[in-house]
Amino acid sequence: EFWDRGQIAERHGDALELWPSGRPAEAEGLWIANAPPGTTTDDTRWKRVLIDHLVESKGDHALGASAENAHGLAWARRVCELDMLAHTAGNDAVATRVGGFDDVALVRDWLAEWARVADAYSSDDVERYSRALGRFYGGDLACAGMMYAPVLGALYPGDPASAYAHAFELSIFDLGYARDIAACTAAMTAAAMAPGATVEDVVGVLDAVDPEGFSGSRLIGRVARSLLDQAREVVGVATQQKGETAQVESIYARFDRLARHNGFHAGEVHLVNLTALLWSDGDFERAMRLVVRYGRDNDSAAAVTGAVLGALRGAAGLPSRWVEPVEAQSRSMGMSLDALGDSLCRLSCG
Repeated sequence: EFWDRGQIAERHGDALELWPSGRPAEAEGLWIANAPPGTTTDDTRWKRVLIDHLVESKGDHALGASAENAHGLAWARRVCELDMLAHTAGNDAVATRVGGFDDVALVRDWLAEWARVADAYSSDDVERYSRALGRFYGGDLACAGMMYAPVLGALYPGDPASAYAHAFELSIFDLGYARDIAACTAAMTAAAMAPGATVEDVVGVLDAVDPEGFSGSRLIGRVARSLLDQAREVVGVATQQKGETAQVESIYARFDRLARHNGFHAGEVHLVNLTALLWSDGDFERAMRLVVRYGRDNDSAAAVTGAVLGALRGAAGLPSRWVEPVEAQSRSMGMSLDALGDSLCRLSCG
């Protein structure tokens, strides 16, 4: 995450396998210094938080005037009150990797930006919420909601409109078009789960689902949709090159020209995601290779692209040589991805 692609190429070449992280522990990424292969980042932790919230609400995620407000407030309060140490208490792997004080500090730093916004929202303090949201991660359009939005897409297989509505409701940490992009991410995941869905069906959500009317905005229009046009242009130019290496370099050169000052900008992650989906034509490994090797916020971009393609191709479409180490390492950190998936499936089917 946030390595320059030159660093990635120098360290790993063209290979795409699970490597040790070689990084210090930090709040926004890994909580283990020099983490073993398969260690997850904050993107997975936020999905876990949301699934836990949905399970605790007993799947009562029906939308409506009163239900919407209560659901959003409950989600905000969960973020305020969250104590990840409760999930890792007694876990030897956690106890040995960092001391108690350091663990508390990492959790505090991870939640600080989010809790400031959530506390104001749950207190129904409009002015304080507006101010807190306006300075969230420096006031930029961060890809906050995109990290957990695929969970909401999985709740509505084949129903992108409902997925969009639910995600938009809970994207209380997103400013402007970043909120639309987060909701679109959920909708794309839902669309990918429809029987026989294609990549074009998935990206077609950006035309078909727009309940908030972003496409009718004066002057600017819908940024989430204009980024699809950019992605098509990037892929169109790249595919005129001979060979995958030349195509990838063409895509990266275009990404560089469009890159934002903030690497975890929602628009940039959305563009990388759309480009990977279109260029790979839904091939999981090919898409991951493109996204991960580019660098910048590649864990979030890969998490979004991986979620959509996982929904599109199913578990059988994921490489077992990657799945097994990730599952094993997650268990060692006190988190069962299988159990989370089962919980989400029960909610979806319930």
